[in-house]
Amino acid sequence: MTDYMETPKQITFTLHCSEEDENSGNFPVITKGYAPDLELVEEYPEQTTFENSYRLKPEEGKKFPVIKIRKACLDILEEELRGVCYSPSRCSELSRKLSGMIKDYLKQLDLPRYKIVAEVIIGEASKSSLAVSSMYLCNPVNDSFASVNFRNSSLYALAIVHGIYVP
Repeated sequence: MTDYMETPKQITFTLHCSEEDENSGNFPVITKGYAPDLELVEEYPEQTTFENSYRLKPEEGKKFPVIKIRKACLDILEEELRGVCYSPSRCSELSRKLSGMIKDYLKQLDLPRYKIVAEVIIGEASKSSLAVSSMYLCNPVNDSFASVNFRNSSLYALAIVHGIYVP
């Protein structure tokens, strides 16, 4: 009959890591010892584990500031469109530029988890009228919008900014 209670043999484990892991500071675990009682020689560096926050509404003081955004939009429109004459090709490019400027301003406000949609419509000021409608699915508690009108002798402009909170 064979005796299974032999003297334990020393086992050494060495894990090799890639060059990328070495550069980032993530070193492998190296263990050595006798078979059932392995002793830990070196550990991975301690890593922070982040969990989802599942925030369903904005933090205090971080709601969509409608009044501040209206004032900023009006200032941008007045500054950029003062003395501009209507030209379809020029106003098309100007519309994109103005919506980009509004978005850039809103990025400075640091509104976390808000998806921002900025739209600027520029048209020729004439005796005809225009109705603009904008619809989106929203939560009235967290989501909001701001709209501003601007008019000079040859054109009108409408800026609409939607702030949609994404939990």
